[in-house]
Amino acid sequence: SFRELFGFGSKILVAALMETIYNNIYPIIIGKVFSASELGHYTRASHFSTFPSSNLTGIVEKVSYPALCKLQNDDERLAYNYRRIIKLSAFIVFPLMLGLSAIAHPLIIIIIGDKWEYCSHLLAIICFGMMWYPIHSMNVGLLQVKGRSDLFLRLEIIKKILGIVVLCVTIPFGLVIMCYGMIFSSVMCLFINTYYTGKLINVGFFKQMGDILPFFCVSFAMWLLVHASQLISSNLYIQLLIGIAVGVLTYMTAVTFLFKNEWNDVIEMIPFKRK
Repeated sequence: SFRELFGFGSKILVAALMETIYNNIYPIIIGKVFSASELGHYTRASHFSTFPSSNLTGIVEKVSYPALCKLQNDDERLAYNYRRIIKLSAFIVFPLMLGLSAIAHPLIIIIIGDKWEYCSHLLAIICFGMMWYPIHSMNVGLLQVKGRSDLFLRLEIIKKILGIVVLCVTIPFGLVIMCYGMIFSSVMCLFINTYYTGKLINVGFFKQMGDILPFFCVSFAMWLLVHASQLISSNLYIQLLIGIAVGVLTYMTAVTFLFKNEWNDVIEMIPFKRK
Protein backbone atom coordinates (compact mmCIF):
# COMPACT_ATOMS: atom_id res chain seq x y z
CA SER A 1 0.00 0.00 0.00
CA PHE A 2 2.80 2.40 0.88
CA ARG A 3 4.60 1.77 -2.42
CA GLU A 4 1.43 2.36 -4.39
CA LEU A 5 0.43 5.51 -2.53
CA PHE A 6 3.96 6.92 -2.41
CA GLY A 7 4.47 6.28 -6.12
CA PHE A 8 1.38 8.37 -6.84
CA GLY A 9 1.60 10.99 -4.09
CA SER A 10 5.32 11.73 -4.22
CA LYS A 11 5.07 13.10 -7.76
CA ILE A 12 2.17 15.33 -6.77
CA LEU A 13 4.18 16.50 -3.75
CA VAL A 14 7.16 17.41 -5.94
CA ALA A 15 4.86 19.23 -8.38
CA ALA A 16 3.24 21.16 -5.50
CA LEU A 17 6.65 22.20 -4.15
CA MET A 18 7.66 23.36 -7.63
CA GLU A 19 4.45 25.38 -7.89
CA THR A 20 5.09 27.07 -4.55
CA ILE A 21 8.67 27.97 -5.49
CA TYR A 22 7.59 29.20 -8.93
CA ASN A 23 4.82 31.40 -7.50
CA ASN A 24 7.39 33.11 -5.29
CA ILE A 25 9.91 33.66 -8.08
CA TYR A 26 7.90 36.54 -9.56
CA PRO A 27 7.77 38.75 -6.41
CA ILE A 28 11.42 37.94 -5.59
CA ILE A 29 12.66 38.97 -9.05
CA ILE A 30 10.36 42.01 -9.20
CA GLY A 31 11.69 43.10 -5.80
CA LYS A 32 15.27 42.74 -7.08
CA VAL A 33 14.83 44.38 -10.50
CA PHE A 34 12.15 46.99 -9.79
CA SER A 35 11.35 49.28 -6.88
CA ALA A 36 9.57 48.29 -3.68
CA SER A 37 6.62 50.40 -4.81
CA GLU A 38 6.25 48.46 -8.07
CA LEU A 39 6.48 45.19 -6.14
CA GLY A 40 3.67 46.37 -3.90
CA HIS A 41 1.47 47.25 -6.87
CA TYR A 42 2.13 43.88 -8.51
CA THR A 43 1.47 41.95 -5.29
CA ARG A 44 -1.86 43.72 -4.70
CA ALA A 45 -2.93 43.17 -8.32
CA SER A 46 -1.96 39.50 -8.12
CA HIS A 47 -3.98 39.00 -4.94
CA PHE A 48 -7.07 40.68 -6.39
CA SER A 49 -6.91 38.52 -9.54
CA THR A 50 -6.13 35.25 -7.78
CA PHE A 51 -8.87 35.38 -5.17
CA PRO A 52 -11.97 34.94 -7.38
CA SER A 53 -10.34 32.62 -9.90
CA SER A 54 -8.70 30.15 -7.51
CA ASN A 55 -11.53 30.08 -4.98
CA LEU A 56 -14.28 29.48 -7.52
CA THR A 57 -12.16 26.85 -9.24
CA GLY A 58 -11.67 25.17 -5.88
CA ILE A 59 -15.43 25.00 -5.35
CA VAL A 60 -16.00 23.42 -8.76
CA GLU A 61 -13.17 20.93 -8.16
CA LYS A 62 -14.57 19.82 -4.81
CA VAL A 63 -17.87 19.00 -6.48
CA SER A 64 -16.49 17.49 -9.68
CA TYR A 65 -13.40 15.53 -8.58
CA PRO A 66 -15.21 12.76 -6.65
CA ALA A 67 -17.72 12.37 -9.48
CA LEU A 68 -14.98 12.06 -12.10
CA CYS A 69 -13.05 9.55 -10.00
CA LYS A 70 -16.05 7.22 -10.10
CA LEU A 71 -15.85 7.29 -13.91
CA GLN A 72 -12.08 6.92 -14.25
CA ASN A 73 -12.39 3.57 -16.05
CA ASP A 74 -15.23 4.64 -18.35
CA ASP A 75 -13.52 6.98 -20.83
CA GLU A 76 -16.67 7.83 -22.79
CA ARG A 77 -18.69 8.97 -19.77
CA LEU A 78 -15.60 10.57 -18.23
CA ALA A 79 -15.03 12.64 -21.38
CA TYR A 80 -18.68 13.73 -21.49
CA ASN A 81 -18.77 14.83 -17.86
CA TYR A 82 -15.32 16.41 -18.07
CA ARG A 83 -16.47 18.62 -20.94
CA ARG A 84 -19.51 19.66 -18.93
CA ILE A 85 -17.28 20.71 -16.05
CA ILE A 86 -14.95 22.64 -18.36
CA LYS A 87 -17.95 24.53 -19.73
CA LEU A 88 -19.26 25.20 -16.24
CA SER A 89 -15.87 26.53 -15.09
CA ALA A 90 -15.61 28.88 -18.07
CA PHE A 91 -19.24 29.95 -17.58
CA ILE A 92 -18.51 31.06 -14.02
CA VAL A 93 -14.93 32.34 -14.12
CA PHE A 94 -14.62 34.02 -17.54
CA PRO A 95 -17.22 36.77 -16.95
CA LEU A 96 -15.99 37.39 -13.41
CA MET A 97 -12.36 37.80 -14.46
CA LEU A 98 -13.05 39.94 -17.52
CA GLY A 99 -15.60 41.92 -15.54
CA LEU A 100 -12.97 42.53 -12.86
CA SER A 101 -10.52 43.60 -15.56
CA ALA A 102 -13.03 46.07 -16.98
CA ILE A 103 -13.84 47.75 -13.65
CA ALA A 104 -10.31 47.48 -12.22
CA HIS A 105 -9.55 51.22 -12.39
CA PRO A 106 -12.54 52.62 -10.46
CA LEU A 107 -12.68 49.60 -8.13
CA ILE A 108 -9.06 49.79 -6.97
CA ILE A 109 -9.05 53.55 -6.49
CA ILE A 110 -12.33 53.51 -4.55
CA ILE A 111 -11.27 50.60 -2.32
CA ILE A 112 -7.62 51.38 -1.56
CA GLY A 113 -7.01 54.90 -2.84
CA ASP A 114 -5.46 57.01 -5.63
CA LYS A 115 -1.92 55.93 -4.84
CA TRP A 116 -2.75 52.43 -6.14
CA GLU A 117 -3.78 53.54 -9.63
CA TYR A 118 -0.83 51.69 -11.20
CA CYS A 119 -2.06 48.54 -9.47
CA SER A 120 -5.36 48.87 -11.35
CA HIS A 121 -3.54 48.86 -14.71
CA LEU A 122 -1.64 45.70 -13.77
CA LEU A 123 -4.83 44.05 -12.49
CA ALA A 124 -6.64 44.74 -15.76
CA ILE A 125 -3.88 42.85 -17.60
CA ILE A 126 -3.32 40.00 -15.14
CA CYS A 127 -7.03 39.08 -15.18
CA PHE A 128 -6.65 37.99 -18.82
CA GLY A 129 -4.03 35.48 -17.72
CA MET A 130 -5.82 34.27 -14.58
CA MET A 131 -9.09 33.64 -16.41
CA TRP A 132 -7.55 30.45 -17.82
CA TYR A 133 -6.68 29.11 -14.37
CA PRO A 134 -9.73 26.79 -14.07
CA ILE A 135 -9.02 25.24 -17.48
CA HIS A 136 -5.43 24.53 -16.44
CA SER A 137 -6.56 23.13 -13.12
CA MET A 138 -9.20 20.83 -14.62
CA ASN A 139 -6.76 19.42 -17.17
CA VAL A 140 -4.10 18.52 -14.63
CA GLY A 141 -6.83 17.31 -12.28
CA LEU A 142 -7.93 14.81 -14.91
CA LEU A 143 -4.45 13.29 -14.86
CA GLN A 144 -4.89 12.68 -11.14
CA VAL A 145 -8.31 11.16 -11.77
CA LYS A 146 -6.67 8.73 -14.19
CA GLY A 147 -3.88 8.01 -11.69
CA ARG A 148 -1.18 9.47 -13.94
CA SER A 149 0.77 11.58 -11.49
CA ASP A 150 3.87 10.92 -13.60
CA LEU A 151 2.35 12.87 -16.49
CA PHE A 152 1.19 15.53 -14.02
CA LEU A 153 4.78 16.08 -12.83
CA ARG A 154 6.13 16.04 -16.38
CA LEU A 155 3.72 18.78 -17.45
CA GLU A 156 4.53 20.90 -14.41
CA ILE A 157 8.27 20.75 -15.19
CA ILE A 158 7.69 21.79 -18.82
CA LYS A 159 5.34 24.64 -17.83
CA LYS A 160 7.68 25.99 -15.16
CA ILE A 161 10.59 26.05 -17.62
CA LEU A 162 8.39 27.90 -20.14
CA GLY A 163 7.26 30.38 -17.49
CA ILE A 164 10.81 31.17 -16.38
CA VAL A 165 11.94 31.66 -20.00
CA VAL A 166 9.05 34.08 -20.64
CA LEU A 167 9.86 35.91 -17.40
CA CYS A 168 13.52 36.31 -18.37
CA VAL A 169 12.60 37.59 -21.84
CA THR A 170 9.95 40.12 -20.71
CA ILE A 171 11.33 41.51 -17.47
CA PRO A 172 13.91 43.83 -19.11
CA PHE A 173 11.00 45.63 -20.83
CA GLY A 174 9.23 46.56 -17.62
CA LEU A 175 6.49 45.34 -15.33
CA VAL A 176 3.60 45.91 -17.75
CA ILE A 177 5.25 43.84 -20.51
CA MET A 178 6.02 41.18 -17.92
CA CYS A 179 2.29 40.96 -17.14
CA TYR A 180 1.52 40.59 -20.84
CA GLY A 181 4.11 37.83 -20.86
CA MET A 182 2.09 36.07 -18.17
CA ILE A 183 -0.89 36.04 -20.52
CA PHE A 184 1.26 34.56 -23.28
CA SER A 185 2.63 31.95 -20.90
CA SER A 186 -0.88 31.04 -19.72
CA VAL A 187 -2.14 30.55 -23.27
CA MET A 188 0.89 28.46 -24.20
CA CYS A 189 0.30 26.29 -21.15
CA LEU A 190 -3.16 25.52 -22.51
CA PHE A 191 -1.52 23.67 -25.40
CA ILE A 192 0.69 21.79 -22.96
CA ASN A 193 -2.02 20.90 -20.42
CA THR A 194 -4.49 19.68 -23.01
CA TYR A 195 -2.00 17.37 -24.75
CA TYR A 196 -2.38 14.39 -22.42
CA THR A 197 -6.09 15.05 -21.92
CA GLY A 198 -6.44 14.51 -25.65
CA LYS A 199 -4.40 11.32 -25.43
CA LEU A 200 -6.25 9.86 -22.45
CA ILE A 201 -9.91 10.69 -23.18
CA ASN A 202 -9.77 12.26 -26.65
CA VAL A 203 -10.68 15.74 -25.39
CA GLY A 204 -7.73 17.75 -26.63
CA PHE A 205 -7.03 21.42 -27.18
CA PHE A 206 -9.41 22.09 -30.07
CA LYS A 207 -12.37 20.31 -28.48
CA GLN A 208 -11.88 22.18 -25.22
CA MET A 209 -11.45 25.53 -26.94
CA GLY A 210 -14.57 24.83 -28.99
CA ASP A 211 -16.48 24.15 -25.77
CA ILE A 212 -15.39 27.33 -23.99
CA LEU A 213 -15.20 29.71 -26.96
CA PRO A 214 -18.85 30.91 -26.62
CA PHE A 215 -18.21 31.90 -22.99
CA PHE A 216 -15.03 33.76 -23.93
CA CYS A 217 -16.73 35.63 -26.79
CA VAL A 218 -19.69 36.72 -24.65
CA SER A 219 -17.41 37.67 -21.74
CA PHE A 220 -15.12 39.68 -24.03
CA ALA A 221 -18.15 41.46 -25.56
CA MET A 222 -19.24 42.26 -22.00
CA TRP A 223 -15.72 43.59 -21.27
CA LEU A 224 -15.97 45.94 -24.26
CA LEU A 225 -19.44 47.16 -23.28
CA VAL A 226 -18.37 47.82 -19.70
CA HIS A 227 -15.40 49.87 -20.91
CA ALA A 228 -17.64 51.82 -23.27
CA SER A 229 -20.20 52.48 -20.51
CA GLN A 230 -17.54 54.04 -18.28
CA LEU A 231 -17.09 56.85 -20.81
CA ILE A 232 -20.49 58.21 -19.73
CA SER A 233 -19.06 59.79 -16.59
CA SER A 234 -15.71 60.71 -15.07
CA ASN A 235 -17.02 60.03 -11.57
CA LEU A 236 -15.43 56.82 -10.30
CA TYR A 237 -18.46 55.74 -8.28
CA ILE A 238 -20.75 56.16 -11.26
CA GLN A 239 -18.25 54.31 -13.49
CA LEU A 240 -18.17 51.42 -11.05
CA LEU A 241 -21.95 51.18 -10.64
CA ILE A 242 -22.64 51.52 -14.35
CA GLY A 243 -19.90 49.05 -15.19
CA ILE A 244 -21.28 46.41 -12.83
CA ALA A 245 -24.85 46.98 -14.04
CA VAL A 246 -23.90 46.75 -17.71
CA GLY A 247 -21.76 43.67 -17.09
CA VAL A 248 -24.45 41.81 -15.16
CA LEU A 249 -27.19 42.77 -17.63
CA THR A 250 -25.09 41.74 -20.65
CA TYR A 251 -24.10 38.37 -19.27
CA MET A 252 -27.52 37.50 -17.84
CA THR A 253 -29.03 38.26 -21.24
CA ALA A 254 -26.59 35.78 -22.77
CA VAL A 255 -27.49 33.26 -20.06
CA THR A 256 -31.17 33.59 -20.89
CA PHE A 257 -30.70 32.88 -24.58
CA LEU A 258 -27.48 30.85 -24.83
CA PHE A 259 -26.33 29.28 -21.57
CA LYS A 260 -29.41 27.81 -19.89
CA ASN A 261 -27.83 24.38 -19.31
CA GLU A 262 -24.81 25.86 -17.54
CA TRP A 263 -27.05 28.08 -15.44
CA ASN A 264 -29.06 25.03 -14.34
CA ASP A 265 -25.81 23.27 -13.41
CA VAL A 266 -24.83 26.22 -11.22
CA ILE A 267 -28.22 26.18 -9.49
CA GLU A 268 -27.83 22.46 -8.78
CA MET A 269 -24.50 23.14 -7.03
CA ILE A 270 -26.13 25.53 -4.54
CA PRO A 271 -27.13 23.68 -1.34
CA PHE A 272 -30.63 25.03 -0.78
CA LYS A 273 -32.08 24.30 2.64
CA ARG A 274 -35.61 23.02 2.54
CA LYS A 275 -37.95 22.91 5.48
